[in-house]
Parts: sequence; structure tokens; C-alpha cells
Amino acid sequence: MKTILVIDDDRLVRETTLDLLEVEGFQALGAEDGRKGIELAFEKLPDLIVCDIMMPDIDGYQVLARLQESDRTSAIPFIFLTAKADLESLRQGMEQGADDYLVKPFSVEQLLKAISTRLSKQEMLNRQYRVEIQQVKDRLSELTLDDSFKQLEKIARVVGATFLAVYSTISEELETVEPVAIYSQNSQLPSPVRPEVLRDVYEKREASYFQLEDHQALLAYLPLIKAEVKLGVMVALLPLSLHTIKLLDDELQWLLLLVAAQLARSLELINVRTEAAQLPHLKEAFEWQSTLLASVSHDLRTPLNTIKTATAGLLDEQVALEPVEQREYLAVIESEVDRLERLISSILNYSRIEAGLLRLDKGLFYLPELINEVVDRLRRSSILEQHQVITHFEERLPLFSADYVQLEQVLSNLLENAVRYSPCNSVIRIDVSQKVWPTPGLSSAKTGQMGIMVEIEDEGAGIPEAQRELIFQQFHRLENSSTGLGLGLAICRGIIKAHKGEIWVQPGRENRGCNFSFWLPL
Repeated sequence: MKTILVIDDDRLVRETTLDLLEVEGFQALGAEDGRKGIELAFEKLPDLIVCDIMMPDIDGYQVLARLQESDRTSAIPFIFLTAKADLESLRQGMEQGADDYLVKPFSVEQLLKAISTRLSKQEMLNRQYRVEIQQVKDRLSELTLDDSFKQLEKIARVVGATFLAVYSTISEELETVEPVAIYSQNSQLPSPVRPEVLRDVYEKREASYFQLEDHQALLAYLPLIKAEVKLGVMVALLPLSLHTIKLLDDELQWLLLLVAAQLARSLELINVRTEAAQLPHLKEAFEWQSTLLASVSHDLRTPLNTIKTATAGLLDEQVALEPVEQREYLAVIESEVDRLERLISSILNYSRIEAGLLRLDKGLFYLPELINEVVDRLRRSSILEQHQVITHFEERLPLFSADYVQLEQVLSNLLENAVRYSPCNSVIRIDVSQKVWPTPGLSSAKTGQMGIMVEIEDEGAGIPEAQRELIFQQFHRLENSSTGLGLGLAICRGIIKAHKGEIWVQPGRENRGCNFSFWLPL
């Protein structure tokens, strides 16, 4: 059940709002002024706060500012209530970090919609944050640890600990917390490490000690801090024989603090290494985005200029166009809109591939049916109007498991590419057959696998050998090309690789034209 705190000095508004929220299934808390609201916020940590702006003593702005000073309350969604006269001053609250506002008097629907929107957004952010935290933890676990972590057993012996663990990236959103480094003299810890204690020690930066009487031991939790930055928590299991039952002796406390300081330095080093390892990737991503923006700005401008010119011609009242001429202008606009759609689709598809977000929705289908469908669609759109397409399908081809939509994209890109680089009235051939990998001259990593091979051959000028691998790279264009973003073949490779297949280009028959082939495992 979600908890909502309502802060309003108007008793009627406050109690009416509380009653409404309770009817809707929320746990509702009320505060009659800003001071009481701040106290309740820290005590109850509600899921959302609804707060009036104009209140005596402490107003809504001050409430928001006080809550944003604390890590515990700064992320709580905050909705202002305001009178119409306050709209001009509302900007101050939004700049402070308020999430929304409602104008009094507000309807039930407005209130519930605002609350639902903010809670949904917060839940989405929480899920994203949990994923990011898990990703950071995974990356840390894969790194080569500092010598302090490699020699965790030696460090444990210094303080006489039979168990020593280092925890990082601790968050209230994580139900369980896994160590990034651990030493255990025994196979099992007598008392489980408690996530809530880890979070408390991490947030408050204060050590906690728990006596385990059944095992005559003490479980110590110490924060790992470096230069005022919270890095994690160290947990150590200490036999009671090393200290008095009620209080750690000064020497042992000093040793524990010394160990915690050393491990904090190790965590800091790991964080630095992680950031350093990400720099080349960030640089590459920045360069890719810069190239994409430059290419997109050029390639989108051309069809937009054509559309603008044709539209201006249609709107020019001083020129009387015949119906045939009007249709010609409209045909030009339609053609350029189709071109824009293809460009934008290429950008989106490649962005998904580059970000690793391509997800395959596989299903069984008969590949020749897909090929015939793509050819028919391209004929209807006039792309194949001046080319003859000859297909040859091996008999008894099996049903094939793949992503229908993604393979349709591959076939469309390859056929459009064949049209672009081959003369009018020439032939484009499509052959589909079963083949056992490997294909001569290519990697033999898939040796012995049976698959489906598709070959699309044109009668164009061909591709120089030195460029046959380069053309599958992003933004690469042949010297005689003046259209397209240079992403089509990169998209094809990304989709084929996602299917565990291979794609390549070689000369066509009699060393003429190009033969683009891809092989997919059955």
C-alpha cells in the first residue's frame, strides 16, 4: 500500500483529501503545517507528498528545500497545491525540484491522475536504478581486484576475523546485497549479513556491532569512506575471545578502522579503473553520435527541401496548375516522404543494434514466401520498376525459425542496394538453398552446421576487393554513391549476427556485379 503525506493548513482541504485517498486504497497521513509535515516525512518516508505552498511559519517552498537536503527524502515525489493567484510564483517551486502542481479547487480526477502519474514515474525510475546498480555490481565483480582484495585472508587474520566481506553499491532499492570480495574461514556464516543493517551503516556512516551469543562471536559492520565519499561497507566476524564481551578494546577498534580505510582505498581504485575503462567507449559513442548527426542533417535536408519546393508550387495562387501537374507535384511529395521514412527507419534500427537493444521475435515460416512478399512490395512502390527479378528456390526447403520483420528489413536493404548500384533494365537474381557451413574462404567456426543461404546478385559495376569488408561498417559509402546514410548494410550485418549467421559480398557471375550472400543456421 502506497503512503501519501498531505501537508495543508486548510483543515477542510486536508481532511477531504485524506478521506478521498483512503477510499482509493492509499495510506494517507496529514500534517497541519510545514514543521509537522517535515517531521512526518522523515519519520514515515512516504511514497509521495502533496503540499500547499502558502502556509504560515514554514511555507511549501521551505518544506521542499528542507526535504531535498537529505538523501532519505530528496527523491520523494512532491506535488504543490496552489491557488490561481500563485501561478506566477510556482516557477520557483518547479525550479526547486517539485514534480507537479494542482490548482485549487481541483477535481478528484485531477488529484488521482497527478498522483498516479508521479508514482508510475517514480516506480519506473526505481526499476531503472535497480538495473543500473546491478550492472555496476556485475562490472565490479569482473574487474581485477586490487592487492588488498586479493589478500583479504591476510587482512582478516590481522584482526582475527573468521569472515570478512566488502559490500559496494548499497541501495535501499536492493532487497539483497552481494559482496564484491569475501573471505570465509568456514563454509557458512553463523548469522546472515543483514541488508537493512548494511544500508543503515552505509547511509549514517556509523559502525554497528552485534553480539552472536550462540556462537560466541561479534559481527561488525563498518562504513567504507574515502574523502567524504561513501563507497561501501565492511563486515567482519570476530571471536569474542579477542575482546571484552560488551566493548571492543581500543586496539582492535583501531585495527578495524585501519582495515576499513585500506579497503575503502581499494574500492576507490576499482571505481577509478571502471571509469577509465569506460572512457574509450564513451569517446567512441560521442564520435558515432557526431558522425550520425552530421550525416542525418545532410541527408534529411535534401528530401525536406524537395517537399518544401513542391508544396510552395501547389500553394502558389499566381500559377494555375493543371490536374496532371498537381498530381506530379503530389507524387514528388509522396516519394520524398517515403524516402524520409526509410532514412528515419534506418537511423532507429541501427541505434537499437548499436545499443544492444535488438530483440528477436522468432517464429517458423517459409523463407521463399517472405522473399516473394518483399519483391512484390518493392515492385508496387516502383523501386523495382526498371529491373527484372529472377528467383530460384531449392526444392523442399524446410520451415525456418527467425524474426520475420527483421529478415524482411535485410532483404529490402539488399534489394534496394542492388537497384541503386546496377543499370536500368538489368537482372537481379535471388537464390535460396540449404548449405552446410563453411563457405569457402570464410570462417570455419560453424563447421558442419546446416543452414539456409540466400544470395542476391546484381549486374552492376561491382565492389573493389579492398572495400568489400568496409561496406558493412556504419556510414561507409562507395565513391559513386550520393544517397543514403550508409547504414543499410551495417543494419543487415547487425540483424544477421543477432541470428548467429554470417553475411558477406563477393563478385557475381563471370566476375561481374556483386553477390551479397547471408547464411543462417537451421
